[in-house]
Amino acid sequence: MRKEFHQNWAYRNYKLTAYLERLRLWECNEFEIECSRKTFAFTDFTKLVYERFCQPKVFNNRSLDLKGSTVNKTVLTEHISTPVLPDPYSQVVQYNPQRTYVELNSHFALFCGIIWCGFDATEYQRLQASIGSCLCPSGRIGTYIIMVICGVLAALIVFANTTVIVVFSRAENNRSTQVIYKMSMAVADLLVGLFVFPASIVTIYINLFGQRQLL
Repeated sequence: MRKEFHQNWAYRNYKLTAYLERLRLWECNEFEIECSRKTFAFTDFTKLVYERFCQPKVFNNRSLDLKGSTVNKTVLTEHISTPVLPDPYSQVVQYNPQRTYVELNSHFALFCGIIWCGFDATEYQRLQASIGSCLCPSGRIGTYIIMVICGVLAALIVFANTTVIVVFSRAENNRSTQVIYKMSMAVADLLVGLFVFPASIVTIYINLFGQRQLL
């Protein structure tokens, strides 16, 4: 089972919480091995997941230290209309093997490295959470900047090449080989501006900010 999870962890139907829960219930040696190696402990969320299953006493003691800050956070955010993403500890606390739990991970998020977060299904729907919700601040800003750059480049390419096409189409010798070649290049560039860059923006948005359907 360890080998299967290690090979397929990036797929959305593989969850670290469910994986450790099964190993723990089966009381097999693989659970001890996984707890000692902590293969996926490369984010705050996954580190706390390992702590909850492998060191439950340490994890439970955290609640005493974080209780005050959680209350203060609730007071500060209860009047805010925009849902606030829970901290990694609160995300792990939401895990209940009897209920649907959603994990989001990505190993290609720009400027953030690997990201991983999790939510109870109800909280997931309430927050309308996505991979983009779990991005680090620099990653979120960088992603928006890239999308804006793609949009600006698309607009410039469309404007420039439309101008070229109009100018050459009105030229007296518009049937010459050189003019036809330049117009063909302009049309090709125009298609890039009309389809390639917009498609890149849509792809980034869907992959990072589109909410995944519950399985």
